[in-house]
Parts: sequence; structure tokens; C-alpha cells
Amino acid sequence: MKTNTNHIGHRLVFYVHDELDERETTYIATHLEQCAACRGEYELIKKGAEMLASLKSIPAPRNLWDTILRELRSQTESFTEDSEKTHLPKINK
Repeated sequence: MKTNTNHIGHRLVFYVHDELDERETTYIATHLEQCAACRGEYELIKKGAEMLASLKSIPAPRNLWDTILRELRSQTESFTEDSEKTHLPKINK
């Protein structure tokens, strides 16, 4: 069988998550059999996906969005004040 020289790293995440059609899945499986570099990258992605899947899901704090909005407003005000000092156009709120 001819060795495949087209590396498939950009498709491995989709392969790991079984998000490819049958033709592409077969192509990648064949490539992984022949390419140690892509096989190593596949193993790392697979291990990372397994680790993420094992994490416990916890709910976000109730005030998360309020905290984010407050911080964004604070940064916007700071940026507006800095732009006035440097003669940059003022940002309309």
C-alpha cells in the first residue's frame, strides 16, 4: 500500500469525536495506520478529550453575568478616560 504523505492533523479532533462521514473516517484510519506522527497527535487529542469528558460539570455562580458586565463597563470607562488623555476619539456608550 502506498504511504500517505498528506497529514491529517487538522481533522483529528473531528475524528476523535466521530464527527466525520464514513469515507473520511476510513481515510483517516488508514492514514493513522501508516503515519506515526499523526498517530501520536491523535493519541494526544484522544487523551485530552477523555480527560475533558471525565471532568465534573458544575453550575456557574448566579451572579456570573452581572460580574462580567460590571467588569466590561469598568474597562470601557477606563478606556474612554485613557482615550481622552491621548486625544483618541471618544467611544459612545
